[in-house]
Amino acid sequence: MPRSFWYSLPALLLLSTLCVGQNLVPNPGLEQNTPFCGVFGQSDFNQNVVAWSTPTAGSPDICLSTLPTNCMNAAVGSTDPNSWGSEAPAGGSAMAALITYCSICASETREYMQAQLIQPLQVGQLYRASMLVSLGDNCQYATDGLGFHFSVVPPSSNTWPSLPVNAQIKAQQVIGTTDGWVEISGEFVATEAFTFITIGNFDNDAATQVQDRGNFPRPFAVYFVDEIVVEAAVDELTVNGPQSICAGQAATLTATNANGPVSWFANTPAGSPIGTGNSITVQPTATTTYHAVDATDTASFTVSVVQAPTVQLGNDTTLCEGAVLLLNVEVPGATYAWSTGATGPQLAVTTSGNIAVSVSNGVCTVSDSMEVLFVPRPLIDLGNDTTLCPGESLLLDATWPGASYTWSTGNGGPTITVDAAGSYGVSVTVAGCVVWDSLQVNIELPMDLSQLVDASPCLGDSVQVDLSGEAGPVLWWDGSTEVVRSFSNSGVYTVQFGTGQCVYEAQFSLSFRECDPDISMPNVFTPNGDGHNDRFIPVVARGFTDLELVVLNRWGKELFRTRNMALGWSGLDAPEGTYYWVLSYTDQQGAARSMAGHVTLLR
Repeated sequence: MPRSFWYSLPALLLLSTLCVGQNLVPNPGLEQNTPFCGVFGQSDFNQNVVAWSTPTAGSPDICLSTLPTNCMNAAVGSTDPNSWGSEAPAGGSAMAALITYCSICASETREYMQAQLIQPLQVGQLYRASMLVSLGDNCQYATDGLGFHFSVVPPSSNTWPSLPVNAQIKAQQVIGTTDGWVEISGEFVATEAFTFITIGNFDNDAATQVQDRGNFPRPFAVYFVDEIVVEAAVDELTVNGPQSICAGQAATLTATNANGPVSWFANTPAGSPIGTGNSITVQPTATTTYHAVDATDTASFTVSVVQAPTVQLGNDTTLCEGAVLLLNVEVPGATYAWSTGATGPQLAVTTSGNIAVSVSNGVCTVSDSMEVLFVPRPLIDLGNDTTLCPGESLLLDATWPGASYTWSTGNGGPTITVDAAGSYGVSVTVAGCVVWDSLQVNIELPMDLSQLVDASPCLGDSVQVDLSGEAGPVLWWDGSTEVVRSFSNSGVYTVQFGTGQCVYEAQFSLSFRECDPDISMPNVFTPNGDGHNDRFIPVVARGFTDLELVVLNRWGKELFRTRNMALGWSGLDAPEGTYYWVLSYTDQQGAARSMAGHVTLLR
């Protein structure tokens, strides 16, 4: 595929191309020729190629793809050692070959081809000229400079050097392509009624850029030339306007280079027009293609409808000093401009004022603003968590000027009085600034002595009252301040004691009674010195006298004997195991009795 050799810049917001007219070059593809096998001389070229001639002593070659490969000018696959190379013609079967540089020639060497245009060029008219070229792949050199010269009088010379004229259009860079075709093209305004076209390298050797390609058999730069075009360039009907609009906006489209009146159509260039004239204002609700139609041409232009981003900062707001208001207007692919100068999607607001933002998706820009007011924070302190004594109450005060109140109890005033345990809190609002505080109220309950005292103990026993778990002083009815006290007589006893900040007075009754005789022995004990169950002694021994305890091992050997039941057997020197005991005693009727059993010793 031919590759373009020039550079162009796209027109902004413009849908148009150049409309070209008749090709003014006769025999532009060189197809009108008399086949000739061999090296062309000057007369050979002039006689065998219709409409073309050589204006100098040099003679271009005409290469044909229809010639046998033993011909020097066979376009493809020539076996002749003088062949310039192999290239399929760009169109048809013929192409020319021109020398643009020679390193071994006695003097500067060029070849040119020349033709009279079908009609003279019009002065002031813009023309476009182009040709396809390819470097012969057997050539050692490549050059720039190959181009077009247009003239009223055809330049000529009977020698080989470059013609002393300038090209209106030429290759500005070295063309080294040997496989495929490169287009040399350009536009020019005819300053005279040019009648002749001459093609070749019009720069002398000093002005020609020459590139040595290395070890190739022909010490020349020779280019194949095909598909020569010269035509008037006419601006075609063009539509310009905004390619994208925001939904709800209008767009004005303008047609230029119109040939007669212009009619406008939406979506298809048919039916009833939506307007006439060189301009039209449209307001599409969706992406729409509009067509401008004049007497000879149709131009299309698409207007894309873009939805505006949604931006909502919210209502004006009041906050407490020290708070942070985080605003977020993030829209994928958008840009942001805040009134503070920030350019990100989020903004942390800490000071009073008007906050504004503009969000753009490249087509639509949407703005919003809000007022933010920071007010002093009410200083509300209900105090620390507290404990009340039974019957006491506590006044909670959250008074603040200009405030409104909402208590956790449902009250709405600045103060409440509480006398029950629980959590109490208040929400205080001043001009939109809301502060919350709370505390825990506990009610201190006294010790329930009824849970500590056996109200009906047995005669001979004692009852111990332990108030060591209470904070504060202890005062008994008899003036005693003992924290732990034992009682063995029936009666009503009174004591005062404190529990933190509260002082209580409590009474309890004791009524000692006759109880049935009872003896109870443990079945296991653990003499490990931890203070718990370290000795083997009766658990209960009530209503009996003259008790004697004997401990035996499994073979009947006596290990321990005592009449002191408080002493018991320590078992310190005995190993773990099962031991037997005999307990002798005198019952309430004075009879001597005994009981036996076993006990397990564990370490």
